[in-house]
Amino acid sequence: MRIRPLTAWMMTGLLIGLCGLIVSTPALESFRALPPGNQAPAPVFTLPDHHGIPQHSADLQGKIVVVRFWATW
Repeated sequence: MRIRPLTAWMMTGLLIGLCGLIVSTPALESFRALPPGNQAPAPVFTLPDHHGIPQHSADLQGKIVVVRFWATW
């Protein structure tokens, strides 16, 4: 049975990707969140929401907040 070149490249890429994932998994262990008692409070900030309305961090106190930063460059 002959393996086509494109199939061989795809299988090789998949294998390399899986090996990279296995190797990098222990490195992700250091990014676990601290227990709530050990976390410093976030600095005071104001950011616009998806409608452009300013949201103040003081209004979000006690809530779980996800801040997503992205850029188009």
